Amino acid sequence: SRAAKIPSPPKGRRMARTRALALAALAVLPLTTCQTTITARDGFGNQVDWFFILKLPNGTFPASELWKLEVSGGRISVADLDIGSQHCNCPDPSCDGMPYPEYGAGRGSGLCYLYADSNNSTLRYFTDVTNDKGEPMECLGQGGNDPLSQTMRQLQNEDAYSADDVEWAIWNDELQALADSYDADVCAYSSYSDEGLPYTPCSTDADCGLRCSGSPYEECTDDADCSSGTCKQISCKSRELPQYANTCGSPYGHSKGALAYEKDSTGFFLQATTPNWPDPSQRDVFVPLGCQLDNNAYLSQSFMGVTLEADTFSDIAKNLESARLCSTGTLSCRNGSAGHLIDFNCTSEQTRGEDWSILDTAFSGNSNAGMHSNSATVTTPGGVDVSLIVHSSEDAVPPWMVVADELEVDLGVASWWDYNYGFASICAGDDYSATTNNMCLVSEELGLSLNSEGGAAYSLENAIAASFVMNGQDLAWGLWGDFTSIASHAKFGTAASWDFPWVVSGDENNQGWSCSTSCTGSQNGRGGLFWAINDADLHASMYSTLKTVCACNSFSVDYKRFCNFGCSYKNTTASMPIGPSYLQQSSFWDADNKAWIP
Repeated sequence: SRAAKIPSPPKGRRMARTRALALAALAVLPLTTCQTTITARDGFGNQVDWFFILKLPNGTFPASELWKLEVSGGRISVADLDIGSQHCNCPDPSCDGMPYPEYGAGRGSGLCYLYADSNNSTLRYFTDVTNDKGEPMECLGQGGNDPLSQTMRQLQNEDAYSADDVEWAIWNDELQALADSYDADVCAYSSYSDEGLPYTPCSTDADCGLRCSGSPYEECTDDADCSSGTCKQISCKSRELPQYANTCGSPYGHSKGALAYEKDSTGFFLQATTPNWPDPSQRDVFVPLGCQLDNNAYLSQSFMGVTLEADTFSDIAKNLESARLCSTGTLSCRNGSAGHLIDFNCTSEQTRGEDWSILDTAFSGNSNAGMHSNSATVTTPGGVDVSLIVHSSEDAVPPWMVVADELEVDLGVASWWDYNYGFASICAGDDYSATTNNMCLVSEELGLSLNSEGGAAYSLENAIAASFVMNGQDLAWGLWGDFTSIASHAKFGTAASWDFPWVVSGDENNQGWSCSTSCTGSQNGRGGLFWAINDADLHASMYSTLKTVCACNSFSVDYKRFCNFGCSYKNTTASMPIGPSYLQQSSFWDADNKAWIP
């Protein structure tokens, strides 16, 4: 295992780090008391320096069946597992008062979670976390005694939402299916056309007529009628409406989350992996998780909340800018809100003067040309150092390699490791020196290079499955990406080291080369954010939770480090005629039978 050196002064090729100093007036003690200031909060409203949530998927299966993942060939049939909801007895989301209350039906079993925070950094099942009255935390994101509700309701209320001394932002690359969204058949005019809004209902293409494909999208009978583009039949298609410019793709950030802070005080930074949540559609009204058109409670997800001083948000604004977060100013600028943009109206002038200008700039998203991956070490009011690492789309390397290189440690990574673009585990002991594009593991700008033996700077080993004792049973779920009830959209990393116990919350995936056809493909070509904490207890419980990892050992050699998952079925020889030499024979994850064995 390699040594990690954050926090430390910059040296050599390490990226520049900044450090936000806590206000001298605040004691360097863990945040515990309930106050009116905005902070990250636990499920009972107590202030915490940070929290981490691992939301469980809709389904789990007995951990005794984990062996089936190793003999399945990577595409396990859910029928082969004893899948149930023994892990969760949460009721369905109560969506009363929302535009479509029926959306919550059948989603309750996706609202259970594991929880850790700065006051107790060992992961615990949420009902095992109690207050001084012995009352347990409640189901996730339902507006009651849970950390997401207690944190977001500080913003989503009548007072804070419009307060002059509260700045906030919400960003998400997927805000296409919110609580006020619905499916409808409409004419698929260009979203930039005057015909686009409001949408025209239809039943067949004939209802939509012919339009020029270029601006100003006139009605036409043939191409000669068009000053721009060609004359084409407009299709009648099912769309999710209202359409907040749908989704936000490359090169914009893959990030999701929210922040809010009070001027001259404190605030929270909430990182999420959930599409369509936090949900800004009801403005100053808190929208429960699971009340969206999108069933974002179905898969496993992860969340990280951090309390920061107000000045710190300004300090890290430039870092955030390089991620090109999906909010105002992007091509899909209706897709979020910053600086109190009203109803996603990104054409209105809502910047509120110099106090907030640096944050508004960070969310402008217009360009990150020349802005490379970077990092900052910030200090919470309680004295906890947390590392923010930003991957820029300017740096076409695996995002988690940027994280590993900054922390100087190998990582076991859980992410949306899907069958389309999920790349193989990357190994420091393999040889990529002759591989096409050096496996996209090299960046002169970042000082990122192969090691002296041709291996990756650090290993990134894909996590396959996890389990946890819940309600008296050891229950498991998948950490790969697909749309079955046991799969995961969560994104977190665990250091392959006991000496340097880093745990990382992220929002990008191990997707890209060689499963894409260029180094800029998939996640390599998008921005993202990562928050890292060096905490032995959190690390130990994360290590315990991970049960199966596609490790860099002799067992995965014949499977080209895919372990039958990821895009292992793809023939990538056209884009990568020269592959790696698989030399590494052992891994940190061999201990405790965590390595995948065929």
